[in-house]
Amino acid sequence: MAGTSTRGRMAGMDAEPNENEPVSPEPPRGRFRKLRIVWSVVFGTLYLLLVALWVQSNSWTSTAYWIYSDTQAILLGSDNGNIQLLWERSANFGDASGWFFKQVELPAKFRAARARRPWMSNRFHWESGPARINAIIPYWLPVFLCGLASGLPWILRRYSVRAILITTTIAAVGLGVIALAEK
Repeated sequence: MAGTSTRGRMAGMDAEPNENEPVSPEPPRGRFRKLRIVWSVVFGTLYLLLVALWVQSNSWTSTAYWIYSDTQAILLGSDNGNIQLLWERSANFGDASGWFFKQVELPAKFRAARARRPWMSNRFHWESGPARINAIIPYWLPVFLCGLASGLPWILRRYSVRAILITTTIAAVGLGVIALAEK
């Protein structure tokens, strides 16, 4: 068995190690290919859906309610380029329970006024109380994260410290410019 190579079938099982063959620390490239494809398709589809809802939110207000008891409800809303998630405890729901959906077209004068607003003003919002939890985030954040997640499996996995420091510096400068633009 000495001197013969079993690479590919039983690599590493030789009685004597062969110094001529390089040992790769990475698994074979095709090992998780189907999983990477499925991951990219799922997050790519979610990305496209969020972009469509983002465009629609500039002219329509959409709200989905889930009233799961006579005093508690969860609301998921889309309005003016924002996503709102609200949990509320109130005595106003009465006997209604289940899912409800409401969509209202905004008048043209409201759409024109919203178009003039700065793109970052009042976008992130968090409100918490004993009977209410409200979170508002802009659509661009989940759109960016889904786009990033859809391409993540295809990015090479080895980075030098230099490349990571350069990328972090560029991201910090970009966030600093955005913060200065808001002042």
